[in-house]
Amino acid sequence: MSRLMQLRFVGMIACAATAMFASGAGAEVFLSDAKLEISGSGPRSSRSCMIAFVPTQTHGGSQAPRLTFVTDGMDRLSFGVENEAQFANPVFVQNNARVAFRTDKASTRQFLTSEMGKMFRSQQLFFVTAKRSDSSKYVSSRYDNLDFDALLAAIEKHCPFDAESMMSDAAISARERAEQALRLSDSDLKMIRWALSKRYSGSSAEPELRSSLSGVERNYLKQYAAANGFPASLYLTGDLANRLRSEGSTLAALAPPPKPVERWNSVAGAVWKVRGRVRVAIGYSGIVSSESEAKTIALAQCRSAGGPNCKATGAWSSGCVYITVGSNTRGAGWNSSADYDETLRKCRANGYNCKPPIGGCIY
Repeated sequence: MSRLMQLRFVGMIACAATAMFASGAGAEVFLSDAKLEISGSGPRSSRSCMIAFVPTQTHGGSQAPRLTFVTDGMDRLSFGVENEAQFANPVFVQNNARVAFRTDKASTRQFLTSEMGKMFRSQQLFFVTAKRSDSSKYVSSRYDNLDFDALLAAIEKHCPFDAESMMSDAAISARERAEQALRLSDSDLKMIRWALSKRYSGSSAEPELRSSLSGVERNYLKQYAAANGFPASLYLTGDLANRLRSEGSTLAALAPPPKPVERWNSVAGAVWKVRGRVRVAIGYSGIVSSESEAKTIALAQCRSAGGPNCKATGAWSSGCVYITVGSNTRGAGWNSSADYDETLRKCRANGYNCKPPIGGCIY
């Protein structure tokens, strides 16, 4: 072995948590196989879990130290050895390098950059070695061929822990592809986003249609999944989508009907003289969302045609309105009515040559 490397090592098991799990007080075993033993207590949505990693070989048999993780909330963990009081000076050993245990808790990000995190993700051989407190005998456990993604997937099934944040890019991509394969429509996503927004932002407002979840909404999704017994994930599964879609549909059914969109239009006209010659200008608003806006636009259109004293004839939220201009050798003027042909008739009744009316209808 090389000389002892004094590397900072975040993420070691806290004494209180170790004592609780070592004593088995209230602990229940949720999984026990050739790779892992997962135990904990309390409801799925809030429990702290202890994960004991089963070594591939041991020196010292049942007296050898087993590596453990203890989860603390969604994104913190500690690690150490099972039955800590039975061992002295435990170390990790890989490639003849030793790393001493410390007693700090770590975030998932800190774990990934720690020597322990690098050992796990490398899937290469490493050992946990310690001296027995009762005999001063050195014992060790061998770990190799660890499929870290598979271990994390097992942990997240039983614990409200963000194991996904420690998974490889390949595992994350697989979850993203699985979500895409659900082929959720924009309407489906709207119901899902509505349910998440109500639960975590307190807003019952109907969201707009959108074809994807925002970053904030994906963080809401991870919280929702962990709180409802699903693996904490940024990505939708079929079960999660169905549950959230149902919650969103309930909100939609309880929501008040949308306020009808107002629709208005208006016309304006002006008559004035320039050097004794009569001039005429007219304007039409088009269909807009308020009475005042309709009048304002109609007047602006009239003024842009040169009218200095434009006046709006009114504003309408239903029916039709048309306006036209006409002229002859003796003068000029404008006429309006609720009917296209009637507007022309009134104009021509003055003996004018009349232009096609402008205007429109609201139904």
